[in-house]
Amino acid sequence: MAKKHVVVSHEEIPEDIHEINFNDKILEAVKEGNYRRAVRFQFLRILKQLSDNALIDLTSSKTNRIYARELKATLHYNSFINLVVIFEYVWYGDFIISQNEYSSIEQQFQDFLKSLPKKQSIIVTSEVEA
Repeated sequence: MAKKHVVVSHEEIPEDIHEINFNDKILEAVKEGNYRRAVRFQFLRILKQLSDNALIDLTSSKTNRIYARELKATLHYNSFINLVVIFEYVWYGDFIISQNEYSSIEQQFQDFLKSLPKKQSIIVTSEVEA
C-alpha cells in the first residue's frame, strides 16, 4: 500500500509533513530561542514517526485525541498522552518556555522516539555461482 502524504495546514508549516527536515527546523528554532516552535516541530516529528511505523493513520482532519485512541492498545499510549499534554499546553496555551524547561521537554520527546520500533531494512545479497 502506497503511503499517502499529508499536508499539515497549521501556521508556519505549509509543507508536506513527510518532506520537513525536522532536525533542521528544531535546531533553527532552538538557535532563535523559540522553544515553543521547537516543541511544535518535536511533536510533528513524533506524529510523522508514528505514521511511518504504521501506528497511526496521519490525516489533517484528526485531533491529537484521535491519534491517542489509535495508540490505546500499544505500549506508547501513556507516553504519547504525556507529550500531547505538553504540546497543547505550550503551543495552544501560548506559553513561553525557558531553555531549561525546553531541555526537559526535549528529553521526553527523544525518549519517546527511542521507544519506537526501528524500521527494518531488507538486505539483499546475491550469490554468484562459481
